Amino acid sequence: MNEVKITLSDEQTKELSTTIYTIFSKQIEQMRKDASLNKHYLTKKETCQYLHIANNTLDKWVNQGLPKIVI
Repeated sequence: MNEVKITLSDEQTKELSTTIYTIFSKQIEQMRKDASLNKHYLTKKETCQYLHIANNTLDKWVNQGLPKIVI
């Protein structure tokens, strides 16, 4: 398998990060509406179930910079 490396400027990295954050935020808000949830945050398990991903995948995304809130 060939590896492709993409180099982004700091501004591009910031814009990409903001875009990804916005997409996740909108999707989580939609999920909350769909499930009639009245809480502000999802647990790690709820997030994985909603996104249809494994716990390890979410851990990897967090380690790569996905924002998280610890309560």
